[in-house]
This record gives sequence, structure tokens and C-alpha cells, in this order.
Amino acid sequence: MNRNKQSGLVGAVCGAARPRSALVPAAIVRHTVADLVRAQYPAWSSDSYICHDDLARFRGQYMQTLLEDEKGELTALEQEVVQSLQQHDIVSANIDTMFDQKLSFGERLLIPADQFKRQVSELIDRLKATPRQPGVEEIRIPSERAFRERERRRIEGIVMERKVVQALQALAAS
Repeated sequence: MNRNKQSGLVGAVCGAARPRSALVPAAIVRHTVADLVRAQYPAWSSDSYICHDDLARFRGQYMQTLLEDEKGELTALEQEVVQSLQQHDIVSANIDTMFDQKLSFGERLLIPADQFKRQVSELIDRLKATPRQPGVEEIRIPSERAFRERERRRIEGIVMERKVVQALQALAAS
């Protein structure tokens, strides 16, 4: 474990002594990101800690590598996503304070519902604002079309053949 007798814990990457709330335990860092850290800092282990800035930098590197491997180059939107990851815009601020409160792993990853809704809405707005290919009328998110259809049917009703309606009425009357 990376410890400094006077100040507590030390970030394995930056080497700075910091309070526990300013560091993330290696045990909760995604293995893909941990592999990147280990490649540059061989002493990184499951007992190590990493500061939020260094973790954000490695997460950004991971996302950039992932996107570049898939597409060959990054679009402006993808670069913006990587940049926001590196600036902690998408991740919950200070999950380690929650870690100290003995919450479950899933609970430590949560952010307040209103903040989550706002971030998702902003992301959807940015996605929908991206340029579309010729012939594409709209960029939709998963289940958006089904949600619209369900809402339309709720308001307008469901069109059924007269025979089906009569059969249902006869069944209900019996």
C-alpha cells in the first residue's frame, strides 16, 4: 500500500501525499484503465491509490484509444467526450467519500438523480445536434420510436377491426 507516515496515502502516479478522499483505491479502477496505468507505472498494484486528476487522464487515454481503434480518428464530438472525461464532467465527483461510508460498490458509483438526468439530457441534445448523413431525418436514441408510438396510442387509442371489438364486447358480456 502506498503510504506516507506523515500525510496518509500517496498517489502511485503523481507521488503526492493526499487525504483518502482525494484518492481512488486501485481495487475500484476498471481493469482496462488499470492496465494503462500499469503499463506506464509498473509499480501500480491492487494496493495502490491514484488521484482523481491522474485517473481522469488515464480514463481519457483509454476512451481515446478505444475510439481511435474503432474509427481510426476522432470526430469533434468524440474529442469533446474524451475531454469531458478528463475534466471529471461525466464522472461523479468524489465517490471516495461514499467509499468511507461503507456503501455497496454500486451505491458508490451513483450520482444524484437530478444530476444524472441533466447529464443524460445534455448528452442526448449533443448527439441529436450532430450532422446527419443524407437521407437521415433524425437521430434517435434507443426506444425513442417505441416511446412515441406508445404515447400516441395512449392519446389516440388503438385501431382495431370491428370484428375484434365485437368479439371482445361479446366476451366481456358473457
